[in-house]
Amino acid sequence: MQQIQARFKKAVLQGNTYNNVSIFKVPSMIDHGITSRPEDFSFYSPFNDTLQNITTIPNNIKNDLRNRAKIAINSYFQSLRDVKTYLTTEYFNNLRDSYGVSGWDRGSDYYTSVLQWHLSLPLTPDEVHQKGLDEVERISKEMKKIMAKLSLHGSVKEAFDTIKNDSRFHLKTGADILAKFNHIIHEEIEPKLPLMFKNLPDLPVDVRPMPNDGTGGQYIPGTADGSRPGVFQVNLMHPDEMVTIDFMSLAIHETNPGHHLQFSTGLVAKIADFRRNGILEKYFQAPALFPFYTAFVEGWALYAESLGEEMGLYKDDYDLLGRYGSEIFRACRLVVDTGLHSKNWTRQQAIDYMATYTAYGESRITTEIDRYITWPGQACAYKIGELKIRELRNKAKVELGDLFDIKDFHAVVLENGALPLTTLETIVDDWIERSKIANARTSEHPAEDLAKLQTDFSNWLMSENPGTARYLNMHGYDEDVRDFSLKAFDDLKNDVDNFLMKLNNIPRGALNEKNKVDFDIFKDTLITYHDGYKWRWYAADNPVNFLEGPQIDPSADVEQLPNDMNLTDFESFITRIGKYPNQMNQFKTRMDKAISEGHTNHNASMFRVIKRFEDIITSEAEAFPLYLPFNETLDNTTSITDNKKAELRRRAKEVIQKYLTSLTEMKDYIQNTYMKHLRQAFGVNVWTHGNEFYEACLKWHLSLPLKPEEVHQKGIDEVHRISSEIQKIFKRLNLTGTTKEVFDLIKHDPKFLLNSTDAILEEYKDIIFKRIQPNLPKLFKNLPNLPLEVRPSLTDGPGGMYQQVSPDGSRPGIFYANLFHPDESPTFNFVDLALHEALPGHHLQLSYQGVAKIPLFRTTSVDWTYMVPTAFPSYTAYVEGWALYAESLGEEMGVFKNDYERFRSGYSCTTQLLVTTEDLLKSFDSGIQLDMAILDFSKAFDTVPHDKLLAKLNSFGIDGNLNKWLAAFLQKRSMRVVVEEINNTKDHQTLQEDLKALEVWALNWE
Repeated sequence: MQQIQARFKKAVLQGNTYNNVSIFKVPSMIDHGITSRPEDFSFYSPFNDTLQNITTIPNNIKNDLRNRAKIAINSYFQSLRDVKTYLTTEYFNNLRDSYGVSGWDRGSDYYTSVLQWHLSLPLTPDEVHQKGLDEVERISKEMKKIMAKLSLHGSVKEAFDTIKNDSRFHLKTGADILAKFNHIIHEEIEPKLPLMFKNLPDLPVDVRPMPNDGTGGQYIPGTADGSRPGVFQVNLMHPDEMVTIDFMSLAIHETNPGHHLQFSTGLVAKIADFRRNGILEKYFQAPALFPFYTAFVEGWALYAESLGEEMGLYKDDYDLLGRYGSEIFRACRLVVDTGLHSKNWTRQQAIDYMATYTAYGESRITTEIDRYITWPGQACAYKIGELKIRELRNKAKVELGDLFDIKDFHAVVLENGALPLTTLETIVDDWIERSKIANARTSEHPAEDLAKLQTDFSNWLMSENPGTARYLNMHGYDEDVRDFSLKAFDDLKNDVDNFLMKLNNIPRGALNEKNKVDFDIFKDTLITYHDGYKWRWYAADNPVNFLEGPQIDPSADVEQLPNDMNLTDFESFITRIGKYPNQMNQFKTRMDKAISEGHTNHNASMFRVIKRFEDIITSEAEAFPLYLPFNETLDNTTSITDNKKAELRRRAKEVIQKYLTSLTEMKDYIQNTYMKHLRQAFGVNVWTHGNEFYEACLKWHLSLPLKPEEVHQKGIDEVHRISSEIQKIFKRLNLTGTTKEVFDLIKHDPKFLLNSTDAILEEYKDIIFKRIQPNLPKLFKNLPNLPLEVRPSLTDGPGGMYQQVSPDGSRPGIFYANLFHPDESPTFNFVDLALHEALPGHHLQLSYQGVAKIPLFRTTSVDWTYMVPTAFPSYTAYVEGWALYAESLGEEMGVFKNDYERFRSGYSCTTQLLVTTEDLLKSFDSGIQLDMAILDFSKAFDTVPHDKLLAKLNSFGIDGNLNKWLAAFLQKRSMRVVVEEINNTKDHQTLQEDLKALEVWALNWE
């Protein structure tokens, strides 16, 4: 008690005390616990009959033991009174005001730490809170469905109140309740355990009354030898409040296949004693104590409740409603626990939230909320653990396909006792891999099997995406268009799962390193679509926006036609055009789905769309871009008769006219229907599960498990870093103001603007083919010789974009430059954009990819961006990350002419001057040979006027004798370099690669 009091004092000193709700009852509890006589206290009970029945102890010693026990108990009573006095006179005067621990100094850090202690997962409070909101919404919908079937109306609480007032769901006595639980456990549950489990431990479980008031029930583990049974204690203090619809889920949770099976399996497992028996500690000490692995222990028991459905244990919808009532209670805990301790919720806010979604009354809810205030984080473990176990089960089913065995999975989860969820994931992953290898040993040629499967997948992918096939100059599907029906989502998912099952039958460990890379990318491709399938009713239902859709570029279809067309090609093209109206109807069906789901685009994505439709829709079929091949191309096809040509033109006009009609109908639908249901918020977070959807999109694009908060912070850090570099350049150019102010000023400077769109195109061509391309060999080898063209963008949007070259070079890569706003296109942006989109950015990147010996499906992307994450991956972060990296290579290749072109790269010549000067002076001060330092200096700055160079140095404080020394060094100087005894006669001699860059920097000094 003195130690406890000392800890209380430390808490007061540190300002880390309880809120009143956690501690105010303690003095009365102490009073209630202290008995008038020590003999009446529970500690004294062994000194009565137990001591009396020990015949080996003489009576005089027994009397002495009893007297000493009374003294010790009285001393203990006094120490309890001392604690009570301290609490009431000092501690209670220093209680924290906030309900959550965020009110403590570093309380937020503490809460994150204690949360992760309970969860054994690196989840933030915000992530846990959002998972809670999502689960509450999901479970609420399930409960509403059941309530409707049972003709129960109103809120969840009102429905449960109706049930509580129904005598059918009550038992008369505590004995009846115990008998009912015994029947449920031994007669209903135990016979069905073999459906889901193997090697069941034969350890007994008893049902007994709980000796005190508290939760509805609790489990106390037994011993490994069965000498002490596991005990399910049932709270019989309020039998009139117990309804039988809760009995099954409670019995499953606390006994089988919940805690009793869980702990029994751990007791007989071959694990260390400290793991088998656990460590009895108090929750208030978390996280400064050995782990209980709460999320695994309680997560399993909650997961076990869901197994009751699969085992057929819930006999009717009332039982099922009771099960969901239990689950939503655990889901609400995620919301209110994090709300209290991370979001500054009040106690009443938490009570109100629980009352809105659960079946419990105010008294039970208040007790629960006070528990969460007292034990931060603990209540979150149940639901987080259950979600993780369910996630691992789903993962194993996907990975193993027909090899998945639920009994084996449960054995793997339970056989190691309580453990961190991160470790559990590793164990399950290892089991998955072992299972695949064990069941794939009959494959004698895993590399060949992998190659064939990738080929099969590539062919399947082309058949599902005929436009991509044509893009790759493959014309086996020229009559076909992609299926955008709602059913197509399911069809694709089924095929993907089939490929995934076959891939998982190939033992990765038997492959060489290159094939392992192929295996991993193939698997990620399949799993990415599999995981994205759950989001099919989100962005994927919005096929039209200002960047994508049928209105963007009808002529692209013409460009993908075979070079030397024959009759079959023209026939196929007409057939394909004839299918586009149906595709427009499929688009409208998807957009209707988006409206009904509440997942539409924002106006920012749509306001340009109508104008673009109007731009492409023509009054005559012959004027539409798709008719173009039926002019000169058809005329020049000598293998087709004139009569046949006339027929083809007639049919082409008919199908094009129908397509134009469908485009007009699509425009009208968007304008008159879809636009009236646009979402109001810019972000998708307003959608149901919108935050989770955004994280899925982010993961799809980044291929890294980064959270939005992490990405946001990285952006802030990078903006700060780059802004500093830009300001250095502004200073050199004598420009002042914010980045926006400076750019607003110079982007309208006539010296940076060209007088026509043709001039802009020519400038881009000069940059790409005259300034960049000749310098590529400096940094690259084995350069692919695939064609590149520069063309104007067809629609307004980004400053430029790239269309991939075909691997065989039959269709060039195209850098589309946005010419819609020539008066807002300063030339200092051109180099950076050309480096990004063309060389050495996307065109070079995708040219290497096109000629690489990789499976066909990896040579191009197949899905539109709006479909993310219900799409096969294009690995956006790699693709765009390379292009951004390519911008920085412009400096190394000597492409930038001046600091205006360096704004985005933020390079500082001044920094290089100071660094080079410092190196020169260090060499001089050290008395070492100056040759190389002088060479570096001269190669960098000999081409800079010396008076300008000295003025620069003087502005940085390099003056006096030091400045004079440098002036003398520079005066009338010239240098020849001797390399391997050969006297250099050239103006510049490069001894090392960095000197090339130094020379470029000097040449570009302004």
